[in-house]
Amino acid sequence: MQLPRAMAAIALLWGLVLGASALRGHNSGVLQNGLGGNTKQVRKAVSDSREYKTFKLDNGLPVILIKDDESAKSSASMDVHAGSFWDPEDTAGVAHFLEHMLFLGSSKYPKEGMFDKVLAEAGGYSNAYTSADNTNYFFAVSNSKLPNCLDMFAQMFVSPLLSKEATNREVHAINAEHQKNLHSDGWRIDQVKQNLAIEGHPYHHFGTGNNITLMKDVEKSHKALVQLYHGHYCVQNMHLTVLSSLPFSKTEELVRKSFANLSTTCTPENDASVGLGQKMATVKGKDYVPPYSNDVLGSLCKIRTLENMQMITLRWQIPPQQSRWHEKSADYLSNLIGNEGPKSLISHLKTEGLIENLSGGEADSFSMFSSFEVDIELTAKGATKIPHILSAVHNYLALLKAEEWRWKEMKQISLMAFDYKGKESPEDYTSSVASLMRKYDTEDVLFAGSDYRSYNKTAISDLISMLNPENLILIHSAPHKDATAKFQVDKNYGTEYSVEKLPHEYKAAIRGANSLDIHFDLPEVNEFIVTETKVKAIAPQQKAIFNQYKDPAALLIHNDYETPSGSERTLCWWTQDTFSRPHTSLTFSLYKDSVYSCKDMVTAQLFAALATDALAEETDCATSAGYQYSISATSNGIRVGIAGFSQHINKFADLVLKKLAEPSKLLKANRFNAIQTSSKINVENKLLSDPYKLMPSLLSKALDKPIYSSHEILSALRETKFQDVQSFAQTHLRNVVMEAFVFGNADLSDAHMLFSKSKSILKTEAQGSLLHSLPPARMLTTAKLPAGEMRKFRAPPTDLQNPNSCTRVYWQYGEKKSDIEKLYLAAVSAMAHEPCYDTLRTKEQLGYIVSSNSDVRGDVLGFSILVQSPTKPAKFLHERIIHFVSTELDPMVRNYSKKSFENLKKMLSSELMEPPQDSSSIKSMAFAQVAERKYDFGLRSKRIAQIEEMSLDGFKQFYFQLRKGGGISVQLDPTVPAEVLAGTPSKGVKESQLVTNEDLVTELGSWREELESYDMVQPNKLPKSCCHQ
Repeated sequence: MQLPRAMAAIALLWGLVLGASALRGHNSGVLQNGLGGNTKQVRKAVSDSREYKTFKLDNGLPVILIKDDESAKSSASMDVHAGSFWDPEDTAGVAHFLEHMLFLGSSKYPKEGMFDKVLAEAGGYSNAYTSADNTNYFFAVSNSKLPNCLDMFAQMFVSPLLSKEATNREVHAINAEHQKNLHSDGWRIDQVKQNLAIEGHPYHHFGTGNNITLMKDVEKSHKALVQLYHGHYCVQNMHLTVLSSLPFSKTEELVRKSFANLSTTCTPENDASVGLGQKMATVKGKDYVPPYSNDVLGSLCKIRTLENMQMITLRWQIPPQQSRWHEKSADYLSNLIGNEGPKSLISHLKTEGLIENLSGGEADSFSMFSSFEVDIELTAKGATKIPHILSAVHNYLALLKAEEWRWKEMKQISLMAFDYKGKESPEDYTSSVASLMRKYDTEDVLFAGSDYRSYNKTAISDLISMLNPENLILIHSAPHKDATAKFQVDKNYGTEYSVEKLPHEYKAAIRGANSLDIHFDLPEVNEFIVTETKVKAIAPQQKAIFNQYKDPAALLIHNDYETPSGSERTLCWWTQDTFSRPHTSLTFSLYKDSVYSCKDMVTAQLFAALATDALAEETDCATSAGYQYSISATSNGIRVGIAGFSQHINKFADLVLKKLAEPSKLLKANRFNAIQTSSKINVENKLLSDPYKLMPSLLSKALDKPIYSSHEILSALRETKFQDVQSFAQTHLRNVVMEAFVFGNADLSDAHMLFSKSKSILKTEAQGSLLHSLPPARMLTTAKLPAGEMRKFRAPPTDLQNPNSCTRVYWQYGEKKSDIEKLYLAAVSAMAHEPCYDTLRTKEQLGYIVSSNSDVRGDVLGFSILVQSPTKPAKFLHERIIHFVSTELDPMVRNYSKKSFENLKKMLSSELMEPPQDSSSIKSMAFAQVAERKYDFGLRSKRIAQIEEMSLDGFKQFYFQLRKGGGISVQLDPTVPAEVLAGTPSKGVKESQLVTNEDLVTELGSWREELESYDMVQPNKLPKSCCHQ
């Protein structure tokens, strides 16, 4: 998979706006169909306002067109039924190699990078991924640019250049991508699962490829990719989806013209010379080809992980479920295994202090086989009790049986989730639909994944019977520090693993499962099943405020600050959803008047984790039916989210809040140690992340305060006791301001009722300055960097085994004086993205991870460029970034033409002109203004108008002032001088400790203390409340 090739840096633009009836299951929409001349009814979601049309080109290519009148972007995706399963045995990565090469020009558009450039100029981007049995390509762009971009996209498949000259460079790009994954335990574990498969089975493969597999015989690798293209990139294996606001007639005309010359004949007869597709040929036409032999089944596989984790996976191979999608047998079992209610498997093992999490379901799903897994995250105690856990799991599995009433409950829940799901981005949606077209008939392509169509008791019973020890591979993923253990080493990731028959004690525990003295129960009838989906009319007050701002807005319907009395300070905001979904959400923000100390922050996070954990059992029925809750710590408080279908939202909110209001009863002392230990492990594992993932915290440590390092957090975690959490809950849930946000399918009466009821349950009281005003939204201050000075810091690695280096260079513009400066920053970011990617990643091959980003901290503006490399030192990366900015960006801006700037403005404007696409975007836009204390609900319209005021001179002036501002270069190498590492452990050194001037050890936090700070951004004045009751 590649990073976005021409992603214009538009995120900031939305950051400027966002800030940080009865059931209608059988009243489906009609998808117009031209396949074979038949018109079929195709099930689409009740809430889906998009129109669909399908047809085949004269050459046989199946197409689905999607007309979305509300989308300002168009997108297309081509899915090809050929992936890494087709790779030759000795040339792994060919399918992935071809994915890369297709982007490097075509006969009609031979200039390399032209597609990326055109997309970037129109605020678009492209991407692709290679899976085991398919490769998927997609792009997104503004509607007006679809005709040209769709033709360029089509030519990638019609006549790609597949130039030999680009071979070495793209193989190095693939190798950099593989290097990025080398230290990911997820990738490493998945590869071991594939290694265990029978040699010669398609599943026994390495899909990504690297320098070793693709460079040992470059001629053969190139020949293989050319043959993969000619042998499998033909219309028989292709499916196309295009989404746009353009009329169907126009989009269909574009598709027919651009894709008419696709190959209609695959030529696989040449594959034998390089071994292409030989594995797939052995399974062709067979219904079930299991990947594992009897020698491997009934085994224990130990995998040595890099992170500190304890995980066991029970993995069973089962017949393919793809052709039996309508029965949903695996989903049925997954729902029962994942039950968290009283007397469930999860509840029992958590109570015993043995596990953190457990989930089960279909893990692999191919036409030749599937697998079913139960993943169990163990506590330290659980790692010593694996036989007992296995016994409990099999005792619970023995309880499972096919029951039609349960299956019908799941059917109803799935139907509701499908009919009222949120909208995906255009590119995510086209990519998903195109990949599903080969799996399902046209009428089922949208709904099949959610369609419980045929209850099959025998199929469920047969699947349960396959979850037996003879068909099991038990995988134990952990550091496994036993030096005497005999591990073999995976040649692709260097993962150490061993395979042995299940130990006798494990077998005995499984055989004796039924004699275990545990009483499990399956869930009762679910009282939260939704049967009513009536949508309430938009209130006149909401219509009026939308007409005023032309954007989502919130009405303040209660404000204690207007008529203060006593010590209660509560506010309530109300926004209705214009997308007619029968969902309601409540957000409660509980604020203190100052930022948390490190100890208080850790205590707040532990409280949130403990409360979330305890509520899982209490709310299992509701969450199974589509209701959700969240509890999180902020820098100065707690935020509680409650959401779900409107029918039962009052009952669900009542359940959650009443439990939270009595923390002494809710919080479980026997879960504290496990959650505290898990929190410490998570912090330690974060230090083992790839360097580019550490850069945000390093830069924040340099710029902001208070910021607490991982080692400060670990120290606070060790000191915190359960009694501290109990005390925190008693005070920090009471002595606060409560700000409520009611969103969705709730009229004014509903909003007042939900707020009043919640207020009476939580009973908050403000203290100190909170009695007079709300605190600032951002409780951090940002450093004023010395103008013209670039301060360099070199951070010791937190994982000495990670070979990657990384550098992030940041330039500070300073505090904004007008809103238009944020738009100039967005323009700089958008302009810089494509050349930054093209130079530092594509041409100089520095590494797979290259990014350029706007940086907004309150009112302080900045810009940064980041590069991670597996081969170059951080100092060199810094030099190349500075060289790129000095020799390419600076001249580019200096010589930027008026025409180019007008195109840049159009790109920014087209992004902002796109209206909210779904309920979540309406909520986000309105809530962001509340949470940031801005209350500028018409901001998007203002930004669009301000774009017209932007001038080329103003843009250049902004850029060069940014370049003259102070800067920081944070550099992280895989190794540092020995004297720096003296006395540090082999893993984990302070990420706050940085090296300046190549040899001087200093504390970055201390350097930050020497600098002046910009003032904290104060809240804007609250609007006058209305709509009282």
